[in-house]
Parts: sequence; C-alpha cells; structure tokens
Amino acid sequence: MESRQPAAITLAFGTVHKDGTTRLQTKDGRDIAEFRGHAHVSSVAWSDDGRWIFSRGEDAFVRGWGATTGKEVDLIPVDGGPEMLVFRKGRLYVGCANRTVCVYQWQPPR
Repeated sequence: MESRQPAAITLAFGTVHKDGTTRLQTKDGRDIAEFRGHAHVSSVAWSDDGRWIFSRGEDAFVRGWGATTGKEVDLIPVDGGPEMLVFRKGRLYVGCANRTVCVYQWQPPR
C-alpha cells in the first residue's frame, strides 16, 4: 500500500497585534513570509490560483501582494464598513459602507 504525505498547506493571516503585518505560515505554524503595509490587518484573501494575497487594513486600503515575492502589487482605496474580503474568479469582494459589498475586477500585474 502506497503511503501519501498530505499536501503542503500555507496559511495567510493578518495579525491582531497592530504591527501591520500579513504573514504566511505552513500548517505547522512555521513562518514563511511577512508583508508590511497596513497599520492593522483586518482580513486576508487568496487569489484562486494562489499567486496573489490580498489584505485589508484599518487604513481603508486593500493591498495586493505577490505570494512568492512578497512585493506589493496593488493598492486599492476602499470605503469604510464591514471588514470582509473575498477573492473569487478574478473579482475582489470587499465589505463597504452602508452594509454593501463593493466588487472590483482584478487583473494581475504584467
């Protein structure tokens, strides 16, 4: 019987320590990368293909990051509101003011 190892899992999360970081960790908790830019990270989302990470901060911006490079690739100003952030099929869904959801069509940088 063939033994299979579980696939590597990488988690992205925003810290609650107000140090402004978005971090990547393996499933066993080992840090891989750290992205700085926000005053405080409130939510994080992955692109469908796993190449991009998006973080929302209390600074009213969504930042796009290269998952392997750690480089900031986009800065999107957002309205206040719920701190929801979802990426699905090329669209970024962001909780905005008045309990609405703002939808942004997102294209990776060339």
